[in-house]
Amino acid sequence: MKDQDTFWAVIKSGIAWIGVLLGSLTTAKVAILLTIFYTVLQIYVLVRDKIIKHEALTNTDDL
Repeated sequence: MKDQDTFWAVIKSGIAWIGVLLGSLTTAKVAILLTIFYTVLQIYVLVRDKIIKHEALTNTDDL
């Protein structure tokens, strides 16, 4: 019985923390997070396409 009480206490605590986290999100925070994510994604694509593929092309020309 004590194991079940502990289990439900953890579940209820987790639900409370999820509620706090979701309740603290505002539209402005979501917009900033999405903007940061998009910017990091664009940087990754730029590095991948322009720098790494360019180096691969220049290395094959040396052969």
